[in-house]
Amino acid sequence: MKRREFLGAPAALLVLPFAGALSGTAAAANTLQFTLLRLAGSGGDGEVTGGWQSAWPQAVASLTRARIVFRGVVQAAPSTLGPVDIESAFFSDKGGGVNLAHVYSARTGGVVSGSKAISFGAEAASFGGLVVTPITGQRSVRTSTSVILGDSRTGRLTEGRYVLLHGSKVNAADYVWSGYDDRPLSRRDRRAVSADYLVFDVEPA
Repeated sequence: MKRREFLGAPAALLVLPFAGALSGTAAAANTLQFTLLRLAGSGGDGEVTGGWQSAWPQAVASLTRARIVFRGVVQAAPSTLGPVDIESAFFSDKGGGVNLAHVYSARTGGVVSGSKAISFGAEAASFGGLVVTPITGQRSVRTSTSVILGDSRTGRLTEGRYVLLHGSKVNAADYVWSGYDDRPLSRRDRRAVSADYLVFDVEPA
C-alpha cells in the first residue's frame, strides 16, 4: 500500500497488511466503521460556533509537521466498541512497512485502564493514522482508520479538534460541541450519544 493511498483513502477503515491469515472476506467482516468529524473553527480557520464538520474544504491543510494529542475514548452506555487498544501508525522508510506505537487503552465494565492523554509528533508524509484493535481472542485482527486531516494530494495535515465516531451512517449536523474537552460531542436533540468515539487534536509542532 502506497503512502498517499493510505492518507488519501475516503474516510473509511483499512485492514492493515499484517492482519494475519484473514482472507479478504473475513477481513472485511472484522473491519470497524468510523466517521471522522472536525470541530468547525477549531484550527483557527474561523469562529468556533459549536458545529461539527464531516468535510472541510475551506480549511487549509498547511501542516507538514504536527503534534497529535490523543485525549481518550468516550464510551456510550453500553459501549459499542468494547475494550480496545489504540496505536499510531507510521510508514517505514524501509520496505514500505508500517510501524506501530501504543497510544491508549480503553476498558469497559468499570475497569480503569490507567491510560491518560498522550501526545506525539507526526510528519505528515509518514503519518498513517490510528489503529483500533478490539481486545478479543483474535489479536491478529487489526482495523485502522485512514485519518483524513487535510489535502490527500499533498498529505499535509489540518489543525483542529477531531472525533472518530463509531459508525458509518453519521450526519454531522446532528452533533454540536458540548463545551467539554474530555467529552466534546453532544447531540443537537439532547439525546445521549449512542456510540463510542475517539478524541484527538492536531496542533502545530
